[in-house]
Amino acid sequence: MDVKKVLPEKLFTETHFEQLTSILDLLADAVYVTDQEGTIRYVNRAQVQIAGYSREDLVGMNALTFLTEPSQRRAIRAFFELRENKNEKRRRFQFEARSPDGELKSYENHLAVLRDENGEFSGTLGVIRDVTGREYRRQSRD
Repeated sequence: MDVKKVLPEKLFTETHFEQLTSILDLLADAVYVTDQEGTIRYVNRAQVQIAGYSREDLVGMNALTFLTEPSQRRAIRAFFELRENKNEKRRRFQFEARSPDGELKSYENHLAVLRDENGEFSGTLGVIRDVTGREYRRQSRD
């Protein structure tokens, strides 16, 4: 997992990086890091469970792979707007994706920009939560 190429070098020592990844694997929410092109460079255990692929298979895939087409458009728009606007640090948006068993699920993505020491865009950090139940309850009320 080559996430260190995305994150600023001075941010972590090897020990700190290992501790951080261990902590991230304990979270119920999925966490991922992409590079400038949207290629996945790191995923935590929850992201592996949501996607239904191994960690090794996910790293190197494009982050849009699992999203429905309308969700891909929303994600691309959020990605480019965040990348271009240096004042905006993060954005939240919902998307739909197919689970490994084919079920359409709703997720909320908290997307943050990663910038290098020169302030240049170096990738994104995303935290994903399954909101399928919340969306189902909302639609049932409407």
